[in-house]
Amino acid sequence: MKRNFLLIFAILLIAILAGCSENEKTEQGLELKINVDGKLYGLREDSSAIISQLGDDYAYSSAVSCVYNGEDKQYEYEDIIISTVPVDGKDIVEDYALKTNKYSTSKGITIGSTKDDAIKAYGEGYFMQGNLMTYSTTGTPEDIQAERIQLYLDGENKIIEIHVYSPSY
Repeated sequence: MKRNFLLIFAILLIAILAGCSENEKTEQGLELKINVDGKLYGLREDSSAIISQLGDDYAYSSAVSCVYNGEDKQYEYEDIIISTVPVDGKDIVEDYALKTNKYSTSKGITIGSTKDDAIKAYGEGYFMQGNLMTYSTTGTPEDIQAERIQLYLDGENKIIEIHVYSPSY
C-alpha cells in the first residue's frame, strides 16, 4: 500500500512540475508567440516591453474594460495592432493583430504566407469557419475561451490577416 502511494505521489509530482515549465506551448503544442525583429512576445505578458521596442509612433485608443477593473487599450502601429487588458496594474497583451509581412508568428507565418505554409508550420489540427483558419489550444471550435492563432485567408488561400489571441472570458 505504501509503495502504491509513493508511486502515485511521484506521478502527480512529475505532472505538476511538467506544468510549471517556462515553455509557452499549450496542450496542443501550439506556440502562441509573435516574432518582432528577432524577439519573441507571447500572450498574457506585460505589454510594456513590446511597446517600448516598437516605439511611440502609434494610434492609441482605450475604453472602460467590461471584464477587468481599468481600461482596455489598443496600440495601432503601421504593421501591428496590440490590444491589452488591465490586470494587477499592468497592461497585459490579449491580442496581436499582424497587418503586414514585417512581423511573423514564432513559426514564421506572415501576411502573404499560404494555408499550406500554415499547415507545414502548425500541423493539421486546425478548423475552418468560412475564410478563417483557426488553431486553438484545445483544438475545439466550440471552446470560445481557448487561446488561438487565427489566420484570415483570401480566395487564393493566402493569409491576409493574423491574430494571436487570448479571450478574456
